[in-house]
Amino acid sequence: MSEYLNTEGLVAAYPELFSVSMLKKSRMQYADTSGPPHFNIGRKVVYARSDVEAWLSEKKLGQRNPTPLGSVTKLRVGRPTKAQEIARRQRAA
Repeated sequence: MSEYLNTEGLVAAYPELFSVSMLKKSRMQYADTSGPPHFNIGRKVVYARSDVEAWLSEKKLGQRNPTPLGSVTKLRVGRPTKAQEIARRQRAA
């Protein structure tokens, strides 16, 4: 068993917890979810198996009922939708 895993290897090792898209989103600059610690070797993203297991045990201790990382929703901030604008105008009138 390898000491280091790439993204696909991590998904294969823990399929019930991770998906490729979730791991990519957690590495983005303004991610609303945090993923396991990683580092880059050139263009490759690598996860140390010991770091992933420590991160998982930390998540288990920190939450009573842990939620899947991809299920966290973020409130959208920015320009309101047309429906929101109409509702706001109706409330103001």
